[in-house]
Amino acid sequence: MAHEATLPVLLKQLKLSTMAAVWKDYLARSEKEGWSNAQYLAALCEEEVNQRYSRRIERYFKEAKLPVGKTLASFDFNQLPDLEAGKIGALASDPSWVQRAENLIFFGPSGTGKTHLAAAICNGLIEQSTRVRYYQATALVQELQRARQELLLEKLFARLDKGSLKNKLSILGVESPVLQGVKMEAYREYAEFSQRSRTG
Repeated sequence: MAHEATLPVLLKQLKLSTMAAVWKDYLARSEKEGWSNAQYLAALCEEEVNQRYSRRIERYFKEAKLPVGKTLASFDFNQLPDLEAGKIGALASDPSWVQRAENLIFFGPSGTGKTHLAAAICNGLIEQSTRVRYYQATALVQELQRARQELLLEKLFARLDKGSLKNKLSILGVESPVLQGVKMEAYREYAEFSQRSRTG
């Protein structure tokens, strides 16, 4: 029978770092409150799951590079009375449209809140464990052009293809027809890359 002293080592080997850190505290609590063995194990597992979720969301926010403070709570929907807040909220809380590889495009003049809404939706998606990446249009075009010149487009597309955003290049807040043309060309090349990746 395994000895109690081996438990921290076993938990770390199983990559259960949170459980390894808190099992003694939870054991003392379980003895004090009269938990069953199953309740003790369930509490440890719940703490592990919660901490993994928190670390994952923190990592996704860091990767996303979203503008700070642009959430649905801070957006003034009164300035756009024709915009349905419920639909925007649904896009932020339900990632199924991302999983279906659907695109979302905001059109409009400068200062109407396109960036704010896009970032707010992305904030909501991250909280649903969906990976996103924010780009300014010019920065994305420059990166695409640089990758093309250096013959590194496939490497860039492979990086963009990580996580939930597969087989698509999502374009938010398109403004300039010139930028749109460049991005549509990149989208075509990306689609070809994705097709090659699927067919091996």
